Amino acid sequence: MGAQNAIMGDGDYGTSLPETQVDNDALAEPRKAAKFSRTAEFKRLRDHIEAKIVHYQSNMPDGTPIPLAKQEEAVRQWQIATIVIGEFKEILNYYEQASELVKEELKDATGAK
Repeated sequence: MGAQNAIMGDGDYGTSLPETQVDNDALAEPRKAAKFSRTAEFKRLRDHIEAKIVHYQSNMPDGTPIPLAKQEEAVRQWQIATIVIGEFKEILNYYEQASELVKEELKDATGAK
């Protein structure tokens, strides 16, 4: 007769580590975005967006330099400019994050450190 308190059978008794399953369909869009972020077209687009951000940081959306704008109008338009700047930064951030995600995916797949 065997031990009464021993673990019997071939089952997993909570001693194995969980494995992360990556959904390849979920990564399809970030992969496309990462691929696009490496193109010359995206580099031109990024340069244009960054130039617009600089413009909106020193001018009102209508092109008036901030020091020349009337205070009431400056407040209203500055709110608009801040929203536009935020949206531009989100666009660039999306592509940057997609690129980083794909880099991490490749690093994990190859076992690189």
